[in-house]
Amino acid sequence: MGPPQHPLVASMLLLCSQKKEAIPGEPNVYVKKPPNAFMIFLKEQRRLVAPELKASGSKATTAYLGTMWKSLPSSEKEKYYKESEKQRLLHKEQNPDWSPKDNYGKKIRRTRKRKRGES
Repeated sequence: MGPPQHPLVASMLLLCSQKKEAIPGEPNVYVKKPPNAFMIFLKEQRRLVAPELKASGSKATTAYLGTMWKSLPSSEKEKYYKESEKQRLLHKEQNPDWSPKDNYGKKIRRTRKRKRGES
């Protein structure tokens, strides 16, 4: 948890970003991005490595797996890249109109009131 924010800052953050409004009658479904090659590697290897590093926590486990990924030869990484591409195409087929920006709030530009005499 971070330091407490000034109420004015908190209200400005709320005004600057708004989530897309839900459309009545349509299910409000959050569609995740398809995983990249490293995320597939991470998911597969975490089960194997986590018991060895159980005292370290998830941050240390992820850092260790990141080092493993960097040292992995390209030939071994290739299977993860192929699986990633396969999942990306499946995701595209299942969600043809989806875009990653659909998951984020829309920024609203603040308007200023003009003073009299300005045009």
